[in-house]
Amino acid sequence: MISILRRGLLVLLATLPMLANAAATPSAHDLVERTTKELLSDLATNREQYKTNPGAFYDALNRIVGPVVDADGISKSIMTVKYSRKASPEQVKRFEENFKRSLMQFYGNALLEFNNQGITVAPAKDEGNDRTSVDMQVKGSNGAVYPVSYTL
Repeated sequence: MISILRRGLLVLLATLPMLANAAATPSAHDLVERTTKELLSDLATNREQYKTNPGAFYDALNRIVGPVVDADGISKSIMTVKYSRKASPEQVKRFEENFKRSLMQFYGNALLEFNNQGITVAPAKDEGNDRTSVDMQVKGSNGAVYPVSYTL
């Protein structure tokens, strides 16, 4: 009996780190929602500074959104295997850096015009193959609704 309890306790202790890691990892919905709230809070606090110094906003955007956006993966999929095989490692790296900077500037410029008209984050949808999508609706100042979809 004690042997069974010891084995059970050993199994329980062995799984605790995995449970703690799972608990520490936010869900896809929580990740999108938390990142969005952090970004909008930073924007609300520093909007006037960012209007006169967009570079500071791009840096903040990269700091907040950069860790959760796979800009390198996106740029590689845009470049495709055909072109990436012909490019030198320096060219690939330069393309990735330029793409990420352009991406942050494009979304940054749009966000500087956003006046918190409304953002709704929908529940995550499991797409299989370890992929989850989270849809978001952004309401513009003109009343138009812009759909955004994140795949994680």
